[in-house]
Amino acid sequence: MKMLDYLHSVYPQVLISLHAASWLRDSCRLEGLRFHIRQAVELGHAERIGHGVDVMYEDDATAC
Repeated sequence: MKMLDYLHSVYPQVLISLHAASWLRDSCRLEGLRFHIRQAVELGHAERIGHGVDVMYEDDATAC
């Protein structure tokens, strides 16, 4: 996300789409899903989030 934040500062006109959801039970602990969609939007400057089905696990999901 930090790299996307930097690249956005260099190329602000480029639209960013990220796949920031779809929890795979074997690859990630549930605690790791508490912030990833919000970070994709706020730090990664995503204009679009692919799927986003795991937003229910976010801290303060209604603010997403």
